[in-house]
Amino acid sequence: MKKIVSMIMVVILLASFSGIAGASEVDDLRKELQELRADYESRIQKLEAQIDSMNKGHEESVARIEEKIGEKIGSGILFASEKT
Repeated sequence: MKKIVSMIMVVILLASFSGIAGASEVDDLRKELQELRADYESRIQKLEAQIDSMNKGHEESVARIEEKIGEKIGSGILFASEKT
């Protein structure tokens, strides 16, 4: 009988220690998840900044091309071969 009670006590103690370890693991996983979220948000912001920069560069290029086309159309150079 004493052996059974002792074994039950050991099982209860082991279960309580594993519960504590489980809580620690959950906290560790939550912390890791928060770190992953922060890293993800940081990457998203960097990519959005790159996209904005590329769009601005594209818009500037389009404006320069349109300006050159306008100059050539105005001077008659662009479609000179069609005037024959």
